[in-house]
Amino acid sequence: MRKILFTVIFFASTTLAFGQFYQLNENLTKNLKAISGTNEFRTTALENLDFESWETAYAGMFGTTPSGWLVFSGDRDNIKMTENAQSGQFAMHLKTDQTSYTMPPWPDTLMAGIAYIVKEISMPPMQYWIPYAERPESISFYLKGELLGNDTAVIVLQLYNKQGNEIAQALAFYSNEDLSDTWEEKKLLFNYQSEDTIARISMLITASGESVFTGQSFGTTTPGSYIDIDNMSLKVNANDDDDDDDDDDDDDDAVNENSTSDITIYPNPAQNFTTIDGQNGAELTIVDMTGRTVINKKINSNHEIVNIAELSNGIYILKLKKDNIIYSNKLNVVK
Repeated sequence: MRKILFTVIFFASTTLAFGQFYQLNENLTKNLKAISGTNEFRTTALENLDFESWETAYAGMFGTTPSGWLVFSGDRDNIKMTENAQSGQFAMHLKTDQTSYTMPPWPDTLMAGIAYIVKEISMPPMQYWIPYAERPESISFYLKGELLGNDTAVIVLQLYNKQGNEIAQALAFYSNEDLSDTWEEKKLLFNYQSEDTIARISMLITASGESVFTGQSFGTTTPGSYIDIDNMSLKVNANDDDDDDDDDDDDDDAVNENSTSDITIYPNPAQNFTTIDGQNGAELTIVDMTGRTVINKKINSNHEIVNIAELSNGIYILKLKKDNIIYSNKLNVVK
């Protein structure tokens, strides 16, 4: 009976949800679609980034879930919690696998582990964002895992103004080469397109971008791929802090060494060349909207001129990686 009831809820929600896959377009996932459910739990602040608080959601149908998050697991045993934490007691576990949540005549379904911060889980439209007023410079977290096949894990955060328009994002794609079976600290830098006041934040984490996004290829979706994530921390821009506050000087210096203010990409839109300032030693990757890498090179100066003459018109994702810190931006090529 429990399985039958779960199946009814599962298909009622996923018919609306997973038929509305995410899309990476020129607005970089501005058109995030909502997963529906019930209104069992809510959060009104950016909390539980250390994944120490867990609760039972959907009357236990989706198992134990980190408080303030909506998590779907591809794991047959619906495991989202791991005690192999970076620090503290728990971390979040996202695995791609064949689910066993359905009943005949529906077959098991290959599903990636997916997590979202949410304000409220309700029937569509779900509020997949939460109120947020700060202006973060970066987000740091600890990550480990194993991605099989050509799977690609994706982490994306977006900041919005009160009208719901995106004004900044932090975005990273991880292949198995970027991961280890031990905890490693990662950092993403926010890319701002507007000085508007921030009103909302959204976050999505998945072990397989291919099963979540449309409009861009993320390789494969392979049973057994997983990521574990723990101790996420947003760093507010040091310029927003009081000048007299010296308590966090060491942390601020560490952030400013890799802050977005040090990175300049111009012109953008570009025709045949674009210039990247302030990133000597970084690895540059440019991918098209099918996920194909079109440029991959090491930057050898703080004033690097990149030849993009062979690229066709369109939107590309430009990624800079240095010392486990990732900065992503849109590159618009116009001939």
